[in-house]
Amino acid sequence: MATPAAPSVPDPDELMLARLAEMDMAAAVEAHARMMAAETADEFNDLGRTYQRMARSARQSIALKARLKREREQPA
Repeated sequence: MATPAAPSVPDPDELMLARLAEMDMAAAVEAHARMMAAETADEFNDLGRTYQRMARSARQSIALKARLKREREQPA
């Protein structure tokens, strides 16, 4: 008879990374909204760079989260 798996305890680093990804995405959404509401080309360009940075940060957080999950699921 198989032994039941121990309950999975959330890794604090993964929880923090998930929260960071959520905040990065919220920042990207806010930056995009402000960029779209810009009234001048200079303001649009400045906010576009901010949006680009926030989106990149969100992508990196998501990619790291996926990598940690893959590594955790690989057999030792």
